[in-house]
Amino acid sequence: MDEQRKVNMSYETKIEELVAERDALRADLLKHKAHIRMGNDIITNQCIAMQSALLEQSIGKGDEAALEWISNTLCGPGLLPDDAEAAHLPDAAKKGPAQAWFDAKMAEHEAMRAKQDAAVGAA
Repeated sequence: MDEQRKVNMSYETKIEELVAERDALRADLLKHKAHIRMGNDIITNQCIAMQSALLEQSIGKGDEAALEWISNTLCGPGLLPDDAEAAHLPDAAKKGPAQAWFDAKMAEHEAMRAKQDAAVGAA
């Protein structure tokens, strides 16, 4: 095999590797775009539901109807908080169950994010 043919085969191999890498990156990008879109949809849904609840409270049917908006938004995906768990949190007596729940869930979320970031080498 002459030297030029070896060089050409080397280039062809490298091109095939780069094309495969490009295709894998495109597929990964599509997956990430789908996750971003889903996250945006969730945030938008939550914000619109809270806005609707405030409108219901101020110019609609009042507090109970407003709370229904919030309950329905959380109940559908199974996100209703556990009253008993909130009441028994260590800071519940001092801060109130709602603030203690918020603080505890935010701490859990931050711990999970830190683990995820460490796993992928994110800052």
